[in-house]
Amino acid sequence: MSNKKHDNTNSIVLFKNDKEGNEVRPDYTGKSDVEGTIYNLSTWIQESNETGKKFLAGTVTLKHEKGSTPNEPKEGDEVLLFENDRTDTHNPPHYQGRLICEGVNYIAKVWTQKDKETGATFFAGSIIERIITEKAAL
Repeated sequence: MSNKKHDNTNSIVLFKNDKEGNEVRPDYTGKSDVEGTIYNLSTWIQESNETGKKFLAGTVTLKHEKGSTPNEPKEGDEVLLFENDRTDTHNPPHYQGRLICEGVNYIAKVWTQKDKETGATFFAGSIIERIITEKAAL
């Protein structure tokens, strides 16, 4: 058995949130490690008025230490993951989109997973690449 620690750099994971009767709470919460910095994610299931497709939209905040005041989301930082039709290629992600952390735009892809012990569904995936914008390149 290996004692190697898994490298979670550029990963994303979202778990179904127990709303405890409060419908305002996010549908999914989780974390993302973006280039070694940990962010907390809160997402809500949305549906496009135009296409009827589902997507996850929410907030990104810098992880805070236990016992400290939670960080407020920075303006413009967000997570948007759109449901894939999954017909294009072999094993395409269930959702893909973008993650904006501290003003930097990243491509994110997640797949639906099932916990082997509990059977609970969650999303896990990767931060694929940093998007370089014209403005940032100047």
